[in-house]
Amino acid sequence: MPLGQDQFTLDMIELDAVQQFVCGTDECHLQVSEWIKGRPEGDSVREAIEQRNTKVWLYFNEEENFVGYGSLGPTTWKYPGPRDKQLLTCIPMLGVHSGYHRRGYGREILRDLRSKAEVAKQERPILGLCVHPENLAAIQLYTSEGFAFQDRRNGMNRMILRL
Repeated sequence: MPLGQDQFTLDMIELDAVQQFVCGTDECHLQVSEWIKGRPEGDSVREAIEQRNTKVWLYFNEEENFVGYGSLGPTTWKYPGPRDKQLLTCIPMLGVHSGYHRRGYGREILRDLRSKAEVAKQERPILGLCVHPENLAAIQLYTSEGFAFQDRRNGMNRMILRL
């Protein structure tokens, strides 16, 4: 089930499919749902693109339905030790619409993001992400794709994958 994709631009925030995007009703899912909508308050896709050099892609199934999104950007984490700093590629947000859960779309989006991150692996050899500790389905997916728990920061599990 190959997914189609479009690189996200800020004018896409106004699309009905983006504004109606919902990946669940739990607190951890609501944050992911709101991020792509570009709300001016707090962390959002708008801030990520404008201030952190993040790239975002929208993913569509064969019927051209918007099934989810993924993002990548450079960042620095304290890794492997608390005094070390490591430049890495981060997945700031990845979301699958609740109507498309458990169909393999999350795995396909994650694998696509990983392949995009591989391009910069010489300068950023690690792919990292943060996941809410209660989002067990996401943690299981990330673990099955080779990510390992690094630490917990600001209430989120940080996971890494060596590219």
